[in-house]
This record gives sequence, structure tokens and C-alpha cells, in this order.
Amino acid sequence: MIRPIPERWRGWGFGLLVVTITAVLGIVAYRLMFSTYDVPDDVGYVLMSLRKFEQGNALYSQVYSQYGPGVFVLVGGLLRIFGIGLTVETALFANLFLWLASALFTGLALLRLTGRLTVAGTGTVLAFLLLKVDVNEPLHPGASIAFLLIALLLVAAYLVPSRPRAGMAAVGIATGALVSLKVNVGLFALLSVAFAAFATIPALRRREVLRILVTLAFIVLPFPLMSENISDGWAQRYAIVVAAGALGLALISTRIEPVKRPDGRDLASLAAGTVGILLLVSLVPIIGGTSPVDLIDGWVIRPAGTADIAKAAMLIHPLSWLWVLCGLLLAVAAHRYGSATMTPAAELAIGCGRLAAGLAIWASLTGPIFRLPTDLTQGMVVAGPILWLAALPPARKRASDNSFVRLLVPSLAALQFLHAYPMPGSQLYWSIFPLVVVGGVCVGDGVDQISLAQLSLKPAATRMLRLAPTLAILVFAAWLCLKPLRTEVRFANARYDESVSLELPGAHRLRVNPLLAEQLQELVSGIKRNCDTFLTMPGMNSLNLLSEQEPPVELSSPWPFFFTASEQRQVVERVRSTQRLCLVYKPDLVEFWGGYFGGQPPRRPLVKYFEMEFKPIHDYSGYILAVRKSAT
Repeated sequence: MIRPIPERWRGWGFGLLVVTITAVLGIVAYRLMFSTYDVPDDVGYVLMSLRKFEQGNALYSQVYSQYGPGVFVLVGGLLRIFGIGLTVETALFANLFLWLASALFTGLALLRLTGRLTVAGTGTVLAFLLLKVDVNEPLHPGASIAFLLIALLLVAAYLVPSRPRAGMAAVGIATGALVSLKVNVGLFALLSVAFAAFATIPALRRREVLRILVTLAFIVLPFPLMSENISDGWAQRYAIVVAAGALGLALISTRIEPVKRPDGRDLASLAAGTVGILLLVSLVPIIGGTSPVDLIDGWVIRPAGTADIAKAAMLIHPLSWLWVLCGLLLAVAAHRYGSATMTPAAELAIGCGRLAAGLAIWASLTGPIFRLPTDLTQGMVVAGPILWLAALPPARKRASDNSFVRLLVPSLAALQFLHAYPMPGSQLYWSIFPLVVVGGVCVGDGVDQISLAQLSLKPAATRMLRLAPTLAILVFAAWLCLKPLRTEVRFANARYDESVSLELPGAHRLRVNPLLAEQLQELVSGIKRNCDTFLTMPGMNSLNLLSEQEPPVELSSPWPFFFTASEQRQVVERVRSTQRLCLVYKPDLVEFWGGYFGGQPPRRPLVKYFEMEFKPIHDYSGYILAVRKSAT
């Protein structure tokens, strides 16, 4: 007689298989990452900002950034601790790590939450494909945000049920780190954690007034946040979808049983973790010369003005309210009848519904992968109204689940939808990334509930149903691997093999199209012949790294649209007397950013200075090198 494999060893074996899947995907990831040149050049801006901060310049007053201090203290600090230089290759390796780690953590979190290798493996591949956007955004905070979001869910799933104090501290650290990177995303996570805690932890649940206030804030947040655009139809639909998802969760949360742990004592660990990180990222810049006023302005106030600048709209189908209404009606029914005893047939039907819902959420996430119309494929629209399903486990499974973790998974996803506002570019992918876990939990619950229903059915029916749920997951996984993943593998291999090394400082491993390599090499040679330093329009600070010429001031990628008249005037005053100052101008990249910010850049002081005082001397196939007229 063959002895069954112990649960612990089976878990380790499944985890090793998830690691193996991620390692295989790493080959594809490397080829994609190191054959992509970031033309919009967020990477150069972040790298130059990190360099200036390391050199002792004060954050926000001497180092411009629209990101939080966590980018400099946590991300930059870790690179510095490990002795990693700030080059283009560094940024590529950093994002490669974040991309693969996020995919791996997704699989491990799903393995813990569902106990099913099929769900964990499929979730790993889906997360990998969805986060391919990290290729285009080296060192952009978005990759770190996705990593921290899934790390938060991972530590919650593994530590909170067994070691609640350590788990809650880790959740607090991850939440504080999110606030430090991008204040809006961090506050969404903080409110989601607070909502789950007030709904499930008895010490907070008893505080009726506070619980109601937190729940109301959780539901209505989209409307004040989007007040600048709420008169537009797309913004109204956006806010309604997000609020409906939160409302469904709030309704179901009243049916969820409270937990024994974490308890009131563990909440101190949560608070300590959050406050500790926030103190760290605040004190380091202040010690470095940043005033508290500048810190608050650069970290909180300035990013809050982005809604006034951005013109991009999130396309949401006008009839999405019908699906929202269906989701809320189902939540009401689950709230009213969720604890009632069900017949095997009813339990089987609900299990099939859970499975179908989870697969539908997963399928909706492939829309951005295939770049399909967002108003039809957006994961937010599909998943938002049915998020509550992930918070409510099958009836006979509830005793083994930690309700805080259960509610935290969909609650975190509910408000992260708002990350895509007001600029739904790469933020769209990061905003829906937590849905990979939500969909996986629904799929796992569906399989569990179908299995529970089989126990009460006739043997003939049981045999027919035993393999059907697993087969459905495997069919989706096979399609995912044979269609989008296979496409990415072919694309990565073809592009990597057809590319050549850039052969410029800090970018020897980076491979690009031969024509682009020649174009950039000639541009760098032209810069070295004619310039002692140069600025770029829009911001292309990677050119400073590749040419090994420090800019007189770092400029963010879309600075012609971001920088105010006062900020541009200060730049003009700083560079007016700079000797052999040049300008590199890329008209098509200005048009690219204009698509996000509504047309041509405003004619503010620095833009006018470039127009009036600089003369083009060479066009390197779209990169125009200009020198000051007084120097010719």
C-alpha cells in the first residue's frame, strides 16, 4: 500500500514547481528586457535623480521628482547597500528581478490560498504576461508597487494565520513602503487594510462609529478623488464601478465571522511597521537637507495636481451599469441567504458559478495583454462587481480560513483600480494586477465547492464531475501558454537575435535594432564633439548616461507639460551662463507625451528659451542636436 505524501512535503514540492515555472519564464523575461530601449526614457530621469540624491543634493528642492521619497530611500538605498551602480543595465536588472519576483509571489500566494498547483501555476504565467509592462518602465515605481502589493498578500497569506504578530508587522511595512513610493497607491492600500481589519478583528469591529466611517470612506473614495473629472461620463462610470465593488464587499463583510487572531495586540505591530517605514523615508531626506515643507510638497501636494494636467480618459462601456447592478443583486442575495443550508444541486451550481467567475476574471486580464479595446476587456469592469465572491469562502471551508486574509485579498484589489486614474498607460496593468489573485481564489473556491457537493451526489454523477473543474483550469492554462505566452516567446527570441549590442557606457548588454544602435552611437559622438553638457526636450536623461555627460539639471520625461512657469524659469536662470550647452530635441516624443496631456506643450519659459536661443546643427534620424545661437 502506497502511503500518501505528507501535506507539508506536498506543499514544498508544489512550491518548487512554481519556482521552476518562474525560472523558465526568466529566460523569456531576460530576452525581452535586454532587447527593449525605453524611448520615453523614464529610466534616465529616475537614474539621474537617484545619482543627484546620492551626491548629497536635497530631495525636491535640488532634486526634482514627482515620486515619493521611498524611490530614493528604499529602492536607491537597497541598490547602494548591495554596491550596485546606477546605470541603464542596473535599471534593467532591477526590473527583471521585480517582474519575476512578482510572478513568483503570485504563484506562491495562490498556492497558499487555494492549495492547488493548477491554480498557482496558471496564476504565475498570467501575472508574468500582465507584468510584461515592466519591460517598458525600468525603475519606474510601478514595478516596485506591483511587487509590494503581491508581497503584502503573500506575507498575509503565509504569516497572519500562524504568526499573526509578525504577519501584521510585515503587512504594515509593505503598506508604508507603498505610501512612500506613491502616496495615492499607498493610501488605497492603507484604507483597504483598515477596512479588512475593522470588519474582521473583534477589537476594531466593536468600535461601531469608526467601523462605519472607514467603510463609508472605502466605498465613496472614488468620487472625491475624481472630482476634477466627475462631470465626464467616463469618470462617472469609472467611479461607479469602483464604488460598486467596494459596496459589495462592505455588504458581504457583515456576514463574515470575526477572527481570533490577529487581535488587538497584533494591531500594534501593524501600526509599528507602517509608521516605522514612513519615519525612515521621511528622516533620511530631512537629514540630507530637505525641509519638512519641501518634503510634504514633493511627496503629497505636487502629485495631487496631476489630475489637472492629464487629459487621458479611461474607456468604460456605457452599459457597464447593467453588470454592476447584477453584481450588487447577487451580493444582496449572498448576504441574505449565504448561511442557509443548501441542497447538493444548489451547492454544485454555486461552485460552478464561482469557477466560471474566476475564469472570467482571468480571461478579462488577457485584454490588455492582447491590447484589445479597454471598454470591452477591462478587468476592472468584469471583476469589480463580483469581487465579494473572493471574500466569501464555500460554507464548509469557512472554519479553516482566516477571514482577515480572505477579505484583504479582494479589498486590496478594489481600490487599486484607482491607480489607473488619471493616466491609464502602464498604470492600467499595475492597477488590475491584484485581480490575478482574486480570480485564482474564485477558481479555487469553485473547485472546492464542487468537490464538497460531490460528497452528497450519486457515485455516477461524482465520477463525471470529479475531473471537470480541473480540466477547465488546464484548458485555460493551455490556451494561455499556447497563445499569448507562445507569442511572447517567439517575439522575444526574434527581437533578441535580430538586435545588436548598443556598445555604449552602462548599456553593453542592452541589445537594440542595428539602425537604432547606429543612430544613438552617432548622436553620442555628436554630443561629445559639440557639447560640454546638454538638456533634452522632452526629458531623455539616458542620453546623459550613455554620453557620460552630467546635465546641469535633471528633467522628467514629460517636463514640458509638468513643469510650471516658475519651475521652468528657475531652470533657465541656472543654465543661462553654462558654457557649450546643447539641446537634444525629439519632436515625435513630444507628440507622444502630447497625446497624454492634450496637444502641444504650453509655451512656458524653458520651452520658449529653447525655441528662441538654440539652432539645430544635425538631425540624427529624429534626434535633433542644437547649439546655442551665440556659440555659432
